[in-house]
Amino acid sequence: MAKTKESKLEEEIERFMNKRGIWQLARYQAQSNQNGLPDRLYLYKGFLLGLELKTDEGTPTKLQLRKIDEINKNGGIGLIIRNIETVTKLLEYIDHYAPINWSDTILLEIQKWMEKHEY
Repeated sequence: MAKTKESKLEEEIERFMNKRGIWQLARYQAQSNQNGLPDRLYLYKGFLLGLELKTDEGTPTKLQLRKIDEINKNGGIGLIIRNIETVTKLLEYIDHYAPINWSDTILLEIQKWMEKHEY
């Protein structure tokens, strides 16, 4: 069976992200409480990346758009991805505008607080 354009895009993005050592959340099956979740969830420099993969002809559902909006409203980055260039540009922007892994700073402050309060 020939691969669809979307599955080829999915493989290309997965190889690219793996090569860069970007952590992917475990793959999941779309179940009742997970319907509409983006195709791929990654964690990069403290940012949750919710990537919904679509061909040029593909259209996201209302539920997929709502989940992407929820990710964005909660500090993550949710996007419709139609090509690898968009992923490359996304990571370049994060590298440029958030060069310091701010989650390390937060973790350090939490650890200091826990030590002070004997947790």
